Amino acid sequence: MAYQLYRIKKSFHKRILVCMLLNVICFSITFSQQNQNSEIAQYFDDGGIAEKSNFIKMNFASLVAGDLSLSYERKFGKKIGLELSSGFIMPFYIWEFGMLGFESNESSLISPIGGYSYNLQMKYYYFLENTKSDGAFIGFQYRKRNYNQKTYNFDFNDYYINFGVQYFIATRTLFTYELGLGFRYSNTFRYDDYEEEYVDIVLPMALKLSYLF
Repeated sequence: MAYQLYRIKKSFHKRILVCMLLNVICFSITFSQQNQNSEIAQYFDDGGIAEKSNFIKMNFASLVAGDLSLSYERKFGKKIGLELSSGFIMPFYIWEFGMLGFESNESSLISPIGGYSYNLQMKYYYFLENTKSDGAFIGFQYRKRNYNQKTYNFDFNDYYINFGVQYFIATRTLFTYELGLGFRYSNTFRYDDYEEEYVDIVLPMALKLSYLF
């Protein structure tokens, strides 16, 4: 049984996305100009790992939703990170953990035949361990997923806050756990011009492996 919170205008999520993009640009410009002092690393034999700022990541939790994606994160100074990802939709879909309220009826998403995804996340690392790469962070994320299914098209736009922890499991490999809270603006299109719009509560989760370079 689903719970529709309220209907909103079609352009509402576009306005939110524009605001998020403007904030990301402002943050990136500000923190990329910080004076990055060359501090002495805690260990002298770390091969420069403590100063690396780039990550390639894969989110294994998103595979449950049929979303095969890769992401790239860049650190700006020690506290700020910007993560971008893109992917494609595989021909299956399992109900997502924390996806509350998506209406289950004859037009429900069951067996997609394709689609795409991308997301943007701005992070603030408020607690760091031994390097600037491992620690706890809070993130502000926009995620889009588009599913094609025979006579239907499902368009999901998620806006949420993430709380995450990232730590080393090998020299250049990190594990990341994220749990978020926000809302999903979804459109269901049918090729005979029928359309439904919903706003749902989401509790997204991510389990990522990262390579640091």
